[in-house]
Amino acid sequence: MAEARSAGQTVEADLAGDAESVPVSHRLAVHRVVREALTNARKHASGAPARVTVRYGTAESAVEVRNDAGTPSEAAALGGGYGLIGLTERVTALGGRLEYGPTDSGQPGPGRAVRAGRRGRRRGVKAGFRSGPLPER
Repeated sequence: MAEARSAGQTVEADLAGDAESVPVSHRLAVHRVVREALTNARKHASGAPARVTVRYGTAESAVEVRNDAGTPSEAAALGGGYGLIGLTERVTALGGRLEYGPTDSGQPGPGRAVRAGRRGRRRGVKAGFRSGPLPER
């Protein structure tokens, strides 16, 4: 988040739980999800504030990054990379799910959100990947 803030992006953060309670691979995935989502927000919704929520837990960890609608920057016209595709692969490999898409931000035009989560194993139940449209929260 420091990189985003140093680039002039307004970022609100709500972090809870003990990051040390989850494997390093999961902490790294959370870091990458936040970094990619904030980069996309700066690129596609320049000037819009972003909200980062992270919940670390042994039963389930989750991250969400939301932003309101904004003005696309010049970088948005340069075309896309494969950041969200790579994140989907990373999160899925860890037994989690990644969802992203437009939200009803209450502003003119939709905002965007990226959510990732992984349920821990309980009583032999495997964590699963769920795909589909981004549900509203």
